[in-house]
Amino acid sequence: MTIYADILFLVDLSMDFLTLYLCARLTHRPVSPGRLLGGSALGALGSILLLVCQAGRGMVFWCGVLLSAGMTAAVFGFLSSAGAFFRQCVLVWGCGAVTGGCMSVLMSLGNPVYMDPTGGRADFLPVFLGTTGAVYGLIRLLQKRMGTKTAEVRIVLHGVTAKLTVLVDSGNLLTDPLTGRPVILVSGEAVLPLELPASGTETALTSPEYMLPVPAKGAFGTRLLWALKPDLLFVNGQKRDALVAAESVPADHFGGYAGTCPTVLI
Repeated sequence: MTIYADILFLVDLSMDFLTLYLCARLTHRPVSPGRLLGGSALGALGSILLLVCQAGRGMVFWCGVLLSAGMTAAVFGFLSSAGAFFRQCVLVWGCGAVTGGCMSVLMSLGNPVYMDPTGGRADFLPVFLGTTGAVYGLIRLLQKRMGTKTAEVRIVLHGVTAKLTVLVDSGNLLTDPLTGRPVILVSGEAVLPLELPASGTETALTSPEYMLPVPAKGAFGTRLLWALKPDLLFVNGQKRDALVAAESVPADHFGGYAGTCPTVLI
């Protein structure tokens, strides 16, 4: 049996790219094409090594788990918490099963393109296009049924108003340990007109505002955020009693949005 390693690499690379792209679209996480390509190359190299080493099913399974974690870290980073990273790894694994299943079905109609000595290279394009079409259709279907829930937040501080769209995140369980108020986490760039001190900066520690310490648990341990109570806070037009904490991150850091809002405020 002759195996074309270059074609096998191209097949795995394209399928892994579709897998990671599907994950990014479903979770609304902004990623760069370079990181998508790097994560895809990592997965493709791992698959080729498993085939060359003739690994058994158990080895393939556990190596696949490790590859999913490595690809997730390469493309999406380690995220804000261990739980979020684990969920993203599971999603990468699941999306990989979907794209791999589509490819297997199409390949079952003929010989695998990387083992066919009589022109398999030319057969790769229709298989890839067919799989791409199936994955695109799945994305559109799931996005209609799993639309990301967002909220419109209006913050008023010292007569200055900032309006922003935030992601409603059930994983945002931040609360002030003294009062129990929920905390909306926002990007410092998104609320620049308010001059809201960003957590982790010297400005937050020396701010004349009454800043409240809020512990936040993440993948790298517990860090301390500094939050304050604005003069007025509205979530989807409804007045809410909550705190706001800003971090020094880009305006679209939170899955493409300016912040995250606890579900209890909706």
